[in-house]
Amino acid sequence: MLRMKSTLLILILLSLCLPLQQSAYAILAHRCFSNETYNPSSIFASNLQELFNFHQILVPPTGFGKGSIGHGENQVFGLGQCRGDVPRTRCLNCISEAMFWLRWSCPISRGAIMWFDLCLFKYSNVNFYGQIDDTNNYIRRNATSISNPTVIFNQVNNLIFTLSFVASANPLFLATASARTDDSRTLYGLVECTRDLTPEDSIRCLNLVRVRLIPWGIAGAQFGYGSCYARYEIYSFFGQAPAAIYNMVSNNTHVLIDNQVV
Repeated sequence: MLRMKSTLLILILLSLCLPLQQSAYAILAHRCFSNETYNPSSIFASNLQELFNFHQILVPPTGFGKGSIGHGENQVFGLGQCRGDVPRTRCLNCISEAMFWLRWSCPISRGAIMWFDLCLFKYSNVNFYGQIDDTNNYIRRNATSISNPTVIFNQVNNLIFTLSFVASANPLFLATASARTDDSRTLYGLVECTRDLTPEDSIRCLNLVRVRLIPWGIAGAQFGYGSCYARYEIYSFFGQAPAAIYNMVSNNTHVLIDNQVV
């Protein structure tokens, strides 16, 4: 009886530690990647809060922003990005929630990243701009299996490979696709990189992702690094793309650039 009461008390205490609000956006993963910590009352903590406030203003207008606050050991670098088809208001809300959950998940870490379905936010006491982050990663898989895995294996591989080059030519570093498979399914794909990379590094990053993403017998999956990610499904999951987004359509032989078929 005493053991049961102790277990119940532990469960109650754990539930009190959970944040009261629930996220309106799908949380994919987070990583507290720095082994260094900071004191909540330190200059670094103050700079981190200022960095969060700054990026809430910086990111939404274009869907991307990066900047640093402070100097020396108290300097903190930040980067926020929303998916290219996300409106400004939703971008602001997503970035704000990413920061909230990041602070809750990694309260004293000097480096952390949070992935949502529509945005990501990353900060570190080390300058990471322009570098491929292939250390921090996550994977999400569709639980539905398919009867002809060889077909989708090859077509997903080809689709992501093609989209990698298309995205590298897009200022948003984003490309979406829909294509018919050999078994009459419609396959949807999306790739995106953070906009601090060069076009060449965006291709390198997505090639690394493609190797990790390709499944066997799974109807959908998403794999991401800190600098890029790719996703495919057998249903549409991305919104109406703005004109700047390059979109592969039909049988992957046409590309839409600024709404003009070429």
